[in-house]
Amino acid sequence: MILQVRSVASDLFAQDARARGQILCVHGWVYSLHTGLINDLDVTVGSLDEAERLV
Repeated sequence: MILQVRSVASDLFAQDARARGQILCVHGWVYSLHTGLINDLDVTVGSLDEAERLV
């Protein structure tokens, strides 16, 4: 799941927003269809450098 957060945070649209000076943070949340609850992955990415460090 953490790799999906990395993928979204390093997406072309996210990079474009940062290039225009916009502040962008990607939070790792997963919605469970079974329970109807949101599970927090405790992952927040605020920069491309942070995204690249995720493994």
